[in-house]
Amino acid sequence: MEYRLFPAADSDKAIENLMQCYIYDFTEFNNDKVNGQGRFNDYPYFENY
Repeated sequence: MEYRLFPAADSDKAIENLMQCYIYDFTEFNNDKVNGQGRFNDYPYFENY
């Protein structure tokens, strides 16, 4: 089996979408709510990653 890794492009939203799942996991503790689009607000420091 062969694997290849490619850098994610800025237009790739996969990590951003996974962050939504991560934020959801913490709603048990912080009571965050989804916005009008059904998503949690963006993580403020996401661009640092």
